[in-house]
Formats: sequence, C-alpha cells, structure tokens
Amino acid sequence: MSTTLEQNFTAVPKKPWGIGRNQILTNLAVFIGCIVATPILLNLTPLSGKLGGAAIFLILATATNILISVNRQGLRMISDALSTSLIYIATVLVLLPLGSILFTVIQKGSAAIRWNTFTQDM
Repeated sequence: MSTTLEQNFTAVPKKPWGIGRNQILTNLAVFIGCIVATPILLNLTPLSGKLGGAAIFLILATATNILISVNRQGLRMISDALSTSLIYIATVLVLLPLGSILFTVIQKGSAAIRWNTFTQDM
C-alpha cells in the first residue's frame, strides 16, 4: 500500500558534477581578469611580445585555476587542478604548431586553388 506522501513525491537526481551559474560567472570573471592582467604584467616584467604574453597568461590562468579549485573543494584538489591545467596547456602547445602549419598552407596555397579543379573532369 502506498501512502499519499509516496504518491506525490518524485525523486529527482542531483548532479553534483554539474557546474552552477555562480561557478560559471566566477570562471568567466577570472578569465577576463587574466586577460586584463596579462598586458599589465607584461609591462612590469622583462618578457615581451606574443610569446611572453602567452607565458604570463598561462601561468596566471593556471595559478587562478588552482586557487579557485582549492577554494571550492579544499586542499586535496591541488593535484587535480594542477594536472587539469597542465593538460590544457599541453593541448594548446600541441595545437599551436598544427594551426600554424594549416594557416601557412592556406595562406600560401590559396592562390593556386581554382574552382574548375573541383567542377571539371580531367
């Protein structure tokens, strides 16, 4: 037999792994803060150019990611946040040369592409 309480209650699973609105806004604010702070720190350090800016941004983003993770989940999450940041950095470092090669091939080879190559038989 079921009671009225059981009939009116519907179990809704919670998603503890889902990211909430506050976390999204915090991540966005930190990302924008890193973008704004990068040129300021670039002028204060002996680094210069795009590579120096990228290095400062990556270090700043990694440090803030670790601080946010520690604030949200405690000190035990330092290694998780550090490894996640290093994976992101490694992904970017792998994709940069690939993007550079693709950009160069398209830039230098775009003049050689003609539509009749695709529309006419040989």
